[in-house]
Amino acid sequence: MLTLAQQPYAGLYNPKVFEYIVKSRRILSRPQGCADFLYNTMKHCWRYNPSDRPSFFQFLMRLEPYRTEVFNQQSFVLINYEKLKNEYRMDCDFDLTDDDEEKYEGEYEEDEEEEGIEEVDNHDEKEDDRFRQS
Repeated sequence: MLTLAQQPYAGLYNPKVFEYIVKSRRILSRPQGCADFLYNTMKHCWRYNPSDRPSFFQFLMRLEPYRTEVFNQQSFVLINYEKLKNEYRMDCDFDLTDDDEEKYEGEYEEDEEEEGIEEVDNHDEKEDDRFRQS
């Protein structure tokens, strides 16, 4: 959705992408021309701990100022919000504002040497053990 018509991690095979993401804690850097708002939103989605990531509905709420009326009228999630909210306990209380970045300071760090890659400094031994056991 936000790849700017480019393949993420272009030229890398899945094992290399896995190494970048899981072992080296890296994510894609902000593409040239990508709005800070969109990149910061994606960084929320890429947080290492899944419970720190927004749900799809929370993601949609973050994009509310940018959604068109046509999208709002045709979106399955938005049309069925009341039903889905109760069924899946959806809420929009998840804080996707950029002012919580202090909490995650050091989680994402620009990697100047490798264009298109950004370092992530949030090593979690338990997560590593889970991948080793697989």
